[in-house]
Amino acid sequence: MYLKLGFILENVLYILAYPDNKQAFITNFLQICRQYSVITLINKLPDREKQAVKQQLARVTTGAEGKQILMRYLSKNIYEKTLNEQAEKLFAVYIETILPTLDHATAQKLQSFCLSIKNGQQYTNNNC
Repeated sequence: MYLKLGFILENVLYILAYPDNKQAFITNFLQICRQYSVITLINKLPDREKQAVKQQLARVTTGAEGKQILMRYLSKNIYEKTLNEQAEKLFAVYIETILPTLDHATAQKLQSFCLSIKNGQQYTNNNC
């Protein structure tokens, strides 16, 4: 999910006729997904490792450095699985939050798009 999320969000923002900087929104959303994933992963570590990771992460200045530290304690598969789970959860929360605020036509388009994702169909903003 995470790897496709930028494309998915781009389509959602197109459907919503999002007036602001779409790329900034997508970048921020993806960053939040990574942050939630890191927090989730750290909380799953044994206490001793958890404290060590927190101390090391307190000194990093880039996300790449943080990921490198975290990968000393976790496998790539666990990291990616958690990232995908968090991305899926946060995307669902976002959709559930905005859906009730939309007009009927926009809500229909968004629901159709979400259904197409669930069914694994190709979907581009040309279909909106």
